[in-house]
Amino acid sequence: LSINAIGGPCISMELCNRLHTSVALCGEDADILNWIKSQLITTYYHIQPTTDVIGIECAVAMKNAYAVGVSLAIGLAKKAGVEMSNPQASLFGQAVREMLRLVHLLGGQTDSVIYATSDLYVTINSGRNRKLGEALGQGFTMQEALDKFPGMTLESIPIITRVARALRKRHELGTANFNKFPLLRHLDEIINQGAQVKIPWNEF
Repeated sequence: LSINAIGGPCISMELCNRLHTSVALCGEDADILNWIKSQLITTYYHIQPTTDVIGIECAVAMKNAYAVGVSLAIGLAKKAGVEMSNPQASLFGQAVREMLRLVHLLGGQTDSVIYATSDLYVTINSGRNRKLGEALGQGFTMQEALDKFPGMTLESIPIITRVARALRKRHELGTANFNKFPLLRHLDEIINQGAQVKIPWNEF
């Protein structure tokens, strides 16, 4: 059985409307990947096969977590009643930096983070995890934010929780430095420890 997966920016309604997008198709067998590509590719759905399963799967999962982090700035701007682009852009940059570090740590190819970066962009514009980050940035507690979106799937929560726990353990074992992931650490503090939003800018 050959297990394969697709990652990248792919809002379903836009795909239905045949708008251009570029995605990565990952799996272990290059021949199978090329066959799948031949079945799925269209003039608007652009597919890049890659055998970097770890890099793609890690990166496109983590973009859900970091969408919350970048969207904190959207909520902070709404709370302050001003337009703010620099904080959001700076958080975006830090998110990419931490995704690169994590993919490298796990042995994936850093080039795979390109697909997470583009997916992060569209998620911040319209995704579910953007709504969570925005609510937290506005000052809602985690429970209050969850109450605002009953029944909504927020995959960012278990991703943040489990990856932070794993990195913390690796930090204790000396195989990773959790301090190199200050945005992820702060998201874990907000979601699981009840911390207020206080972005650790000086640690970026």
